[in-house]
Amino acid sequence: MTPRTRSIGGGLMMLTIIPVIVGLLACMPEIAPLGNPERAKIDHELTGVWFMEEDDEVAGVFYFEPYDKRTWLLFFIEPEEGDELDLGEETIDTYDDMVEILTDEVRGVGSKGITASEVSTYKSWTTKLRGETFLIWVPKGQLRDDGTFGVDFAWNWHLKKITPTHFEIRLISFEDPIFEDVDLTNRRALEKVIRKNVNNEALYDDQVFSLIKVKPEHLDAFGDLLNEVTGLMM
Repeated sequence: MTPRTRSIGGGLMMLTIIPVIVGLLACMPEIAPLGNPERAKIDHELTGVWFMEEDDEVAGVFYFEPYDKRTWLLFFIEPEEGDELDLGEETIDTYDDMVEILTDEVRGVGSKGITASEVSTYKSWTTKLRGETFLIWVPKGQLRDDGTFGVDFAWNWHLKKITPTHFEIRLISFEDPIFEDVDLTNRRALEKVIRKNVNNEALYDDQVFSLIKVKPEHLDAFGDLLNEVTGLMM
């Protein structure tokens, strides 16, 4: 991996659950998205730019942009070290580490600081089951084997609010025996199992990710990073 494409921190090296290479989706099992996006309602607390970390390491930057009153367009980027960035003894593991470089007049966004080269786009919404909130991401713009566009796979996350600016997410563990003999492509069948096991830790993956909302005073810096690869003017 060249310096230009070297991921920041270790988070994304471990974050195999979020492929940025379209072809990887062909290997994913078919899993239905939970809930009904036509009946969902945006939680405006989630709208905006978020920093994602896992085990105190960078795992990505996300932008939840409202598409309508029910769903978001979700953009995910993988921060990378610029090929001219000289960290010395510094590390880029935390939100504060990212902010320090992004707001530096010399380093900032680009080859001398932090950059990005790939973006993943999802349709996203939330749904509630037995009082618990679940966050759904459906990858967009994928080409099926038959030549049509679409996706037969969704990331279904349990969403836990810690504070208005801090959420935790964990994937539903569809490999657990509680889903044995359950048709994973049938939304209602999945939701039936989840309702029965919503308080069962076996339902959820052990890996916990934190979503930390980017502070207003840092939005310009993170917006520049998103613009680097998405072209979005924030």
